[in-house]
Amino acid sequence: MLRGFRQWAAQQVIGDDREIAAMPFARLKAGLVVCAASQFRRWASSLRDTVMSISRTVVITILTTVLLSHQIVFAFPKCDFSTLSERFKRSRAVFSGEALEVKQTEEFFEARFKVSKSWKDVRAPEIVVFTYPVGSETPNFVVGRKYLVFAHVFRNKLLAGGCSGTVELENAQDEVRQLERWSRRTKRKK
Repeated sequence: MLRGFRQWAAQQVIGDDREIAAMPFARLKAGLVVCAASQFRRWASSLRDTVMSISRTVVITILTTVLLSHQIVFAFPKCDFSTLSERFKRSRAVFSGEALEVKQTEEFFEARFKVSKSWKDVRAPEIVVFTYPVGSETPNFVVGRKYLVFAHVFRNKLLAGGCSGTVELENAQDEVRQLERWSRRTKRKK
């Protein structure tokens, strides 16, 4: 603030500090008030600019978040992962197996499995299942890992994408136990 006062004093055609000291008190006080007001105006202007900049940034961030989350909701609908019974009924094939090979085709990822156990319509020792290349609910098959696969038919291909309920086998022990119980019951009925 003293630097601002000296600038004001220089504008009043005062040469140095001795002349400032010799000024009448009322004039010095008025000069300090003018300097303080000038400094306050600069500070307030700077603060206003900062607040406006932050406000614009916050508004843009909020709008972007809302718009993107709105698009993501429509692009990747949340799966309800219905009950095991509903997933089983909806699926054309249900099996557990190890991913032997995963490759990308033009439209899908293609995963070849060695079948460990079949609960619905899989009779071959190996089977090929397709998934969509993107999607929050799409399984990401990794060679060497084991999965519980729920697949439906799409364009004459077994598809385990979207909301099929396919999971890594280590995370599906309860489902496997329930499938085994159902399997034993249906064998007894026959």
